[in-house]
Amino acid sequence: MLKHMMNLASDRIGICIDTAWCLQSSENPVKWLEIFNKRIYAVHYKDYVFDRSGHFTDAIVGRGTLDLPAFLRGLIDLDINGPVVVEYEGDPDDPVPALTECVREIQRVDSNLTS
Repeated sequence: MLKHMMNLASDRIGICIDTAWCLQSSENPVKWLEIFNKRIYAVHYKDYVFDRSGHFTDAIVGRGTLDLPAFLRGLIDLDINGPVVVEYEGDPDDPVPALTECVREIQRVDSNLTS
């Protein structure tokens, strides 16, 4: 549906690719980079681990289902440099340590890809 809507809209209309929503809908965020490429104006990082029944729990970005190296490589290749949001809801009473780890993991993978 999103692809159909983007085909109907002006190139000035883009999306914020939300890795969690993509994963929850059994889609591949890396594939979405190929599909929506220059129409991606922002990124919302969130990662999950899924059990056999499809229930999910928050994971540090890159340590769950999201293929963070491939996703970051895609962003770099497309030269996407819009706003970024990092989300972690697995510890609502004290999210800062996990969010800090998420940012560190993104930075670590990015450093490996760009060095």
